[in-house]
Amino acid sequence: MSSPERRGRKLKFVGRERETLAELIREHGARGAIPHAPEPVCLSTMLKIAHEFRIPLKKGARPRRAA
Repeated sequence: MSSPERRGRKLKFVGRERETLAELIREHGARGAIPHAPEPVCLSTMLKIAHEFRIPLKKGARPRRAA
């Protein structure tokens, strides 16, 4: 009864494309890799790929103190 395919929307980038994006993330970071990507990619997709390939990322700009 269960389907072997995963549920939900199909992935836009698969296989070698995801590996290429992961290499760009390692080199430029998640936000910096977006302009270097071969196709338009959103930041949330880049973060998901970084998580999938276990790429450690910096936390980014944090507030200096609560207002």
